[in-house]
Amino acid sequence: MCIRDSWWTNILYINNFIPTDGGQCMGWGWYLSNDFQYYIVTPIFILLWVRSRTQASILWFFSLISSLIITAVLVDHYGINAYVLLPSDSNYYVIEYIKPYTRAAPYLIGMMVAFILQTWPHWDFSEKHVWLVRLGHLVSAGMLLASVFSLYPESSGDDVWNDSENAAYITLSRLGWALGLAWIVFVCAKGHGGVVNQILSLPVWQPLAALSYGAYLLHPMFMETFYWNIKVYAWHLDDLFYPVYFGAAVVFSLSSAAILHLLIEVPFAHLEGFFSEALKRPLRQPSYTPMLS
Repeated sequence: MCIRDSWWTNILYINNFIPTDGGQCMGWGWYLSNDFQYYIVTPIFILLWVRSRTQASILWFFSLISSLIITAVLVDHYGINAYVLLPSDSNYYVIEYIKPYTRAAPYLIGMMVAFILQTWPHWDFSEKHVWLVRLGHLVSAGMLLASVFSLYPESSGDDVWNDSENAAYITLSRLGWALGLAWIVFVCAKGHGGVVNQILSLPVWQPLAALSYGAYLLHPMFMETFYWNIKVYAWHLDDLFYPVYFGAAVVFSLSSAAILHLLIEVPFAHLEGFFSEALKRPLRQPSYTPMLS
């Protein structure tokens, strides 16, 4: 089915809309389609920001609120569970999980942080407002932790959420996670990141960053191949299974991503640089003197 019916949707970056039943090639590629679709509409915000920051801010705020409302309405209407392993009457993956209009909030938050840092690069907290930085650290940590651990009562079965609670978590957890990360980026750029900025600035992350895209594309293949070839079900195994499973997936994914990076990404990056430089060079004038008639 993948080869005959839906492979072309990945090439056009519309596989988060087609096929409508969720039967995709490389199902995890929905994220690439979302990113590409955001990339297409981003120049609208950039051009409007250059022309009028007020108008751009209004459009940005309207887009953010619209995304949050659409997400909440879909989750509440279709009775979608925040914990995806619980049974649901609808296809969470197709209806809400992979759609760009339900995933736009984190992208919009990141976009606004970039606009602020680019427009006011020299702005910083004054000495009497340093307490705001510490308060921001606490709020950021609280939002990040709440986005992850608020789901624990639902996932453990200790508490069963109703539709409104599921809608609130799915909608606000993504927003809270994005705001928490946005604060970290902002304070690190302003020199207030402290030990977090020191850790994130370590050179060890540079090669891993270069391999992250390839690892993203390849890791589900290794995970599924390994998982479907085990002789017993995972939940019958002891706790050692999961660290080994995780470690094997990391090693195979990063190793394969390194090969992909060297054979494809690096050569094409050099070609892109070569053609970019060639386009910047002025056209050469003829080295000969035309004969006069």
